[in-house]
Amino acid sequence: MDFAITPAGDTLTAKMRDRVFAPIAGLLLASLSLTLLALAAEVVLRWQDAKARERALERDPSRELCTEPDPVLVYRYAANRCGFNSRGYRDGEHDAAKLPGVLRFVVIGDSVAAGDGVAIEERFDRVLARRLAEAGVRVEIVNLARTGYSTSQELIVLEREGYAYHPDLVIWSYVLNDPADPVFHKANGRLGQYYVRPRWHVLHGLRKLLFKVRERAAGLRCPEEFHAFLHCAYADQVARHIERIGELAAEHATPTLVVIHPVFEPDRELADSSLAGLNRELAARMRSAGLEVLDLLPAYAPYACADLQQTGVGWFDPWHPNARGHAVAAQALAEKLREMGALIPRAEPQGSSTKPATAAVRASAVAAAASQACVSRAARSPRSSLRPWSAAPTKSSAAIPPSREWKLVIGVQSRSSATDTGPIAKPITTTATAGLAMRRWRARAPREGGCFAVRARRSARPTRSASRQSASEPTIHSGWT
Repeated sequence: MDFAITPAGDTLTAKMRDRVFAPIAGLLLASLSLTLLALAAEVVLRWQDAKARERALERDPSRELCTEPDPVLVYRYAANRCGFNSRGYRDGEHDAAKLPGVLRFVVIGDSVAAGDGVAIEERFDRVLARRLAEAGVRVEIVNLARTGYSTSQELIVLEREGYAYHPDLVIWSYVLNDPADPVFHKANGRLGQYYVRPRWHVLHGLRKLLFKVRERAAGLRCPEEFHAFLHCAYADQVARHIERIGELAAEHATPTLVVIHPVFEPDRELADSSLAGLNRELAARMRSAGLEVLDLLPAYAPYACADLQQTGVGWFDPWHPNARGHAVAAQALAEKLREMGALIPRAEPQGSSTKPATAAVRASAVAAAASQACVSRAARSPRSSLRPWSAAPTKSSAAIPPSREWKLVIGVQSRSSATDTGPIAKPITTTATAGLAMRRWRARAPREGGCFAVRARRSARPTRSASRQSASEPTIHSGWT
């Protein structure tokens, strides 16, 4: 008989090969299985998404006719359709240049400010304009409100378009569902969900799951009522947004009036609103940011909900007032504007019809917003180098040694994000020698207000990355791919 003799070395080599390649083969098999599972899930999710879009169009056939996707704002009104103007707002056309002797207000908000459910002439800004005209005050009101917009979207609209109209006053229409996420919440009637086109639905689903887990963890001790829950679970976000509005008011030397709209509650009248405390808390925080505030709850309280609320829409609408509700809001607004002194006739110099006037109103708003914003930021961040302009030294030698080059940074913010990663400081002046920087510093202080910071730099040129960062476009939501 023949016997095959296997050398011991070959056996050892085979065992070592098995030990090395067996785990690798297992990992490859597991990776292949996960890949196939992810692809199958992607196919299913894409099919479900297509079906959901079909159902949405069946419920509202005008959705794609009257709205369209926006790469930054998620969605917007379609220009020159469905009664919207050439810029995609439910309003008339407005030139960038202001008419001499005419006040200009800009309204920022959501569907309440856009007047959903009422005729455009019954909307509170139109009623306000007519009442002021009857009192001899010439005013032009530019409405930049869109259905379902959250505060994060409204901030982008104000920065991109609102201040381009050189308003004498910004009227910010605030509804208690404004902290809602534009995509992962349903406060905008699922418009955000409809217009999001994720590249990979599996990753988008994971992001949505993570969003819900974080929200549940943040809201463990929060009230169950939706509006109170939003302001509790997203308290930091709300605070940052309010601070940002105040910073913009100071940066642009434009007073901002925040109008807080009441929420209609089932089986409860407005005089007994469970959200009255939340309204008061928001009003106090907004005033501390240098903003003017009008809480409409006291103006609505004498009326029954049925007198001011939209009914007959097939569901209980907690947000939208009817024509009478808009009229009550317009009356309260007119009284508040007189109290603010915002209806003082403008004496604009010739050739500067686009420049803001009313120095008295602007000066008070700028001073309040600047000091409050800087003080509140310094209190929250003891290490922050930002200080109010009032703390600026009068001599360059008191702050900047002449032997060094310094970068002067005015503490305005360049952008805001719905993901709330925090505002980003944007330098206005450039690096310069000590004397030049200080002269610019002192020259800009009375005009711009706000905060200042002086930081030492070795280089006389700002970095390219910093320039790109400060000029980058704002993003409304980075929670999808």
